[in-house]
Parts: sequence; C-alpha cells; structure tokens
Amino acid sequence: MTGVKGISIDDPDLEGHFPGAPTYPGYAQDEFACLVAAALIPMSVKGLDRDPYVVQKVVRYKKNAGPGDTLFADVRLLGRKSKFFIFSAEIRNQKDEVIAEYEKIVGAA
Repeated sequence: MTGVKGISIDDPDLEGHFPGAPTYPGYAQDEFACLVAAALIPMSVKGLDRDPYVVQKVVRYKKNAGPGDTLFADVRLLGRKSKFFIFSAEIRNQKDEVIAEYEKIVGAA
C-alpha cells in the first residue's frame, strides 16, 4: 500500500524545524509511515473491534524533506504473529529519492 503526503510551507509540522531551512521532521515521517501500516491491518483482520496501533519501529533517515516535496510511503506487510503485524516501509520523494527506510514496523490489532 502506498500513502501520499504533500508538504506545504504552512504545514504545522515544519514549525520550528528549522528557521531559514524548513525540514519535515522525522517524527512526522514516522507517523506518516505508521498510519499507512495501521491502515493495512483492518484489511487483514475481519471484524476488528478496535483501532490498530504501532508498538515498535526501526528506521534509518537518508535525506531531508521540506516544503514543496511530496512523500510516498510504500508499506509492505511481511507477516503476522498472533495479534502483531510486521511491516517494512520506504519513504521516497517526488524525485524517487529514498528519504527513510523502515526495517520493521510492528502493529497490533
């Protein structure tokens, strides 16, 4: 599954990151990738009675993102163990450059 996020100059996540050189922060990139992963869980579980959530992640940031960039989070479900789902993910920009790599995202239903 691929999620898409456009970053505009007035994006609240840019506030304070960093004056004069706005940079989309890692925590916001993490939330973007994790939300896409969490959206995949209901597709794998019938009758889910609560919202899925992320319990762990391992990430390597490769490049900065800022205003005018469009991010694409490609998230893949690798497997499932009981109520836990294991994903990998990659965030790329509109130039197809890798912004961040997620070795593991663990979500629970």
